[in-house]
Amino acid sequence: MPNWQPNWQDVRWDWAAADRAATELTRAADDLDRTSSARNQAADRATADWFGAYRAQFDGQLSATLGMGWHLAGLLREAAVRVRQASFRASEEQLSRVRARQRWHDEKAAEDAAKARARASAAAAQPHP
Repeated sequence: MPNWQPNWQDVRWDWAAADRAATELTRAADDLDRTSSARNQAADRATADWFGAYRAQFDGQLSATLGMGWHLAGLLREAAVRVRQASFRASEEQLSRVRARQRWHDEKAAEDAAKARARASAAAAQPHP
């Protein structure tokens, strides 16, 4: 038997749920971008002939609102990337475990075959009555 043990447990990860989460995070970010762009276009049309202190105040609030929306969209995309990276790492770890298990089985089979050859050789070397 090999003098080491692989990790016999599979990685516990719900790849489908992670994929759905990443997709929904990206979709939410896209929705925020579309909403922010539509809000910006509507504001441009609505303020084309608007001047004065209230316009400046409106522009400042609009800029802050759009900035928060785009920032949040960026955070959502970053979260989606992190979820996808975690899925990739889980997949890589599972593949590593499967390979280690196969290596262990291969080593065990080689040891068993060597023992069988040694027994057969010892049996062949004994005198027959």
